[in-house]
Amino acid sequence: MNRYFVKYAGAVVGQKERRKYLFTGFSGEEAEADAEVATLFNLLFMYNVWQCKLARKIPSFLTVGKNMLTIFDNIVSVSKRLQDTVDTDMSVACREWRDRHGRG
Repeated sequence: MNRYFVKYAGAVVGQKERRKYLFTGFSGEEAEADAEVATLFNLLFMYNVWQCKLARKIPSFLTVGKNMLTIFDNIVSVSKRLQDTVDTDMSVACREWRDRHGRG
């Protein structure tokens, strides 16, 4: 969980801010432009951890990240609006997606 926050949340340090970021996609008082993508990525992270718990596996952080990006690919391919957002957003998740698709 700590590696996830370091990689995707950046400056979110306190436990209260981490919970807020995990469920809303932003840690400050107002939503940032990438809150929608951050919330989606948080849900995908929790979903992958839940799947691993059901399968009684202890995955590596890289495995969870790869699974998150695969599901994220499928979601983005369905929504033109989300694809436009991901093409221009500067969050870590969006940059990884662009690098994966050669749009970096």
